[in-house]
Amino acid sequence: MNKTTKSTQFDMTADTSFSESSANNNDDDKDIESLKIDDNVVHSNYMWVYAFYHSIVAIIGTGILGFPYATSYLGWYGGTIFITAASAFCYYTATLLIGLQQVGQGTYSEVADAIMGKGYSRYTVRPAQYLMFFPTVAIMILIGGQALSSIDLLVDGKQTLSLHTWTVIDACLVMVLSLLPDLNRAWQVSVMGALSALVIIGYCIGGSFVTMFDDAVSETVEFDRPSATDTSQTYTLLASFGDILFGYGFHAILPDIQASLQNRTKDSKKDTKKAVTLAFALSYPAYLIVALVGYAAFGYDVNSNLLKSLDDVLAKSAMCAVWIFVTFKTATEAAIYNQAAFTLARDTFGLTNDSDDINHHPKNRMLELMMRFVWVVLAALIAIYVPIFSDLTAITAAISIIPLSFLLPIIMWNKKHGATAGKWRLWCHYFALFFCVVLGIMILIGAIADVSSSIKESRIE
Repeated sequence: MNKTTKSTQFDMTADTSFSESSANNNDDDKDIESLKIDDNVVHSNYMWVYAFYHSIVAIIGTGILGFPYATSYLGWYGGTIFITAASAFCYYTATLLIGLQQVGQGTYSEVADAIMGKGYSRYTVRPAQYLMFFPTVAIMILIGGQALSSIDLLVDGKQTLSLHTWTVIDACLVMVLSLLPDLNRAWQVSVMGALSALVIIGYCIGGSFVTMFDDAVSETVEFDRPSATDTSQTYTLLASFGDILFGYGFHAILPDIQASLQNRTKDSKKDTKKAVTLAFALSYPAYLIVALVGYAAFGYDVNSNLLKSLDDVLAKSAMCAVWIFVTFKTATEAAIYNQAAFTLARDTFGLTNDSDDINHHPKNRMLELMMRFVWVVLAALIAIYVPIFSDLTAITAAISIIPLSFLLPIIMWNKKHGATAGKWRLWCHYFALFFCVVLGIMILIGAIADVSSSIKESRIE
């Protein structure tokens, strides 16, 4: 069966031109890694900026709002060490994944199949991606709905619409942004999301500092959490590792981002690495400062969504503004992940809008629109009926982010370079794999137990 793969591209300025190229791969007689890079393609020096927009939106997600809550369980040193180690290791595996992707490979699944063998992604990459994309979109809709509800309450002091209604409205916004054809045409959305992310970080840091210098609040802050008679704190502690790791799910769409940089040019890997390096250079200090400053401001009473704690401290006008940015950020972040999810679904079900493709059918476009609608509706239902932000993030981290961001890049690198790599590096990789598997199991146990405990408490009430 012939499969047509088209290189993606962005609109360029008048003095920069790109030529669209396609690679027709035959299952038997052509290895995707043997495709030759087109040296005649003119490459813009600023092409990496497009990848930077997408990277910022994906890396600095609204999961950062839960970092102070996780730090309240991990402590000053535990939070600092874990965020530092997770950021460094996540950056390392990102560079591995960038290096593994070859010309003509546009998705994580294609990278995995080329290295591990055809069909490998069907039972590894794709299930993990579905298990990441779907709850992530649900979490974004959940936070977006809470943001709109908070704005409603702050405007005149009363709730005009219910939280469920605002969640549905936010889901409609996500659906509209998700109608863009693919990731490479969504860079304007990412620009808006990236700016919103920076504003939110500024609010979190600034608001936390204001709180620390407020004597009425700072005098009541407690850092030594009271000991519990049951194991609930232990479970929440384990889940807290997942709350932080939820901020490192970027790898799931990294190959899509690299493919959007005209990966027929010789600079695509260098440009992607430049974008990712800068994004991590901004995200790591942002993660660490927000986690520590938010914890310092509110102690162990900090809300799982830091902005909820700031609601009682900052002026109404300031909080209305930041909640507006949160709405933009969650909607754009959900849309970016949706684009990667829809590409995955098209590959899974053989849908294509390319009339030259053998799998093309006139009804494909309608089927894809129906798929997108059902996807967003189901995510909205999860956001409405399972509104437990911290536990959703922890479970998502355990079952999908750890495999995609930490395990698979190392497994694939070992497969491809293990014969020539130094033994010390392989042993470091084996230790990292073992540690990540154990950590994932611990996080999953803690999050599930925490959810069960929350459900029991709600029934008693």
